[in-house]
Amino acid sequence: MARNAKFRRICAEFQNKNFYSEAGIENYITVNVDELEAMRLCDFEGLDQEEAATRMQISRGTFQRILYSGRKKATQALCTGSSVL
Repeated sequence: MARNAKFRRICAEFQNKNFYSEAGIENYITVNVDELEAMRLCDFEGLDQEEAATRMQISRGTFQRILYSGRKKATQALCTGSSVL
């Protein structure tokens, strides 16, 4: 049986949630809000993972897993020309 999902604190309301490539919507990658928040805290605000995890009220290990997943999806979208939803 899987564990119950823990709530994660998201501090920003993102204006742009959909990014479309010229290929259209049929080839898209979904980035979750918690992945976007993790990338915002580390890459945009320049926080280290420990401080960012504290802000999201999750463990550093969970934060790292979310961050790596978001970065992988963003990189895949940039390299393949996919849309990000």
